[in-house]
Amino acid sequence: MNSHVNDLTLKHIPGHDGLPIIGSTLDYLLKPRRALTDQLLQNYGDIYKVHAFGNRLVVFASPAANKFILTNKDQIFSNELGWKLHFGDLAQDTLLAMDGSEHSRHRSEMARTFSSDNRTHFNHIINQYLCEKTIPRDVGYFDFCNDIVVDLLYRIVFGGNPTDEIRQHTKDVINSAGAFIKKAIPGSKFWRGQRARNALSACLQESEFDKQFSIYNSLLTQSTLTKEEAFNQSLFLLIAGHHTTASAATFIMYYLTRHTHWMTQVSEEIHACPSDTPDNNQLQQLESLSLVFKETLRLYPPLRSIPRQATQAFEFGGFEFPAMTKLMLVPDDTCRLPSLWENADQFQPERFLTPLSDEQHWAYIPFGMGAHRCIGAYLGEFIAKLITFHVLRETIPSAQCAQEDVSLIPIPKPAQGLKLTLRRRTAP
Repeated sequence: MNSHVNDLTLKHIPGHDGLPIIGSTLDYLLKPRRALTDQLLQNYGDIYKVHAFGNRLVVFASPAANKFILTNKDQIFSNELGWKLHFGDLAQDTLLAMDGSEHSRHRSEMARTFSSDNRTHFNHIINQYLCEKTIPRDVGYFDFCNDIVVDLLYRIVFGGNPTDEIRQHTKDVINSAGAFIKKAIPGSKFWRGQRARNALSACLQESEFDKQFSIYNSLLTQSTLTKEEAFNQSLFLLIAGHHTTASAATFIMYYLTRHTHWMTQVSEEIHACPSDTPDNNQLQQLESLSLVFKETLRLYPPLRSIPRQATQAFEFGGFEFPAMTKLMLVPDDTCRLPSLWENADQFQPERFLTPLSDEQHWAYIPFGMGAHRCIGAYLGEFIAKLITFHVLRETIPSAQCAQEDVSLIPIPKPAQGLKLTLRRRTAP
């Protein structure tokens, strides 16, 4: 079986192949992302082919396609082959690069580490760290959140405190996911990412971990995973979880500092909470914060795109697709479809007061959906909310810039890092 499809096998699919060799790569590099997406949807509909960054793939931008591909009833859409498009070999031997029974076994073992008792322990670790954290007055908020999340995930996943070397290697690995060429060419961004992953692995293998509790130790002592399997899954939780969680926490504050009504509402709710260290139940009762979190992820989902590759030929939307077709689902688009979301590009958390329709449910997939939904979604939400809780409990944030562009690669974040002044609240 061929491992790829070419322009002839996809010639019946709407779209444009672009220039020879480079395809439409320049469009993706030079044109604003939203304008380009709107143009493609208008010209070709919600199924179209793209040739860019050395790949030929088909974009599916509808709730129906999300449901069809992510439920994967016939088990023909490969998670492993799809994510190689984004991570190359960086995610090898992790949930992100597994399918079928192997994926089910590993996911089942890892799911046990997110038990109710363990979540209570996570809560204690996060709250204790944030209560002791010094909040600076002037801050680049993304870097501030990123450093916090790396420290917290290291404590939760491996136990103990990360060294500066471990922190830097962790950031370098995820930054390499933004490389356009996923080959380890010496000197390239992806090559540096692989070197960072190997160095990170070596550092962690030599570290002394908390034997009382950590996800890694739990997998070692209470699962059927081998030591190598447990280590690889734990390492990827640390790598993949930190940037996405930091992005969510940053955009929460990005929108709150630009929508004072919601800032006031969320702050008042937080100050009415009877505890300085809220547990999960207390955190879930902060309705305004939950609405803001959901709307933030609708506008800037941590998973902007979800790749798959078909192992067999299939039909969808009136088209036939050959085996080995590379597919791309785009939560970044379906979360903003004007046909589903009123004032789709505007920040309106109140929209989530109404239960989502089935179409909206399958359009709103910031953490994916189905068997491969992000296993750390709960933990990411919990950390992002608690960072917001503690910052607003202690300070009054204000943006130093009225407007700030957004960078989308490798993970969405304000291009200047969200410059904030965090003025400490006076005692009542």
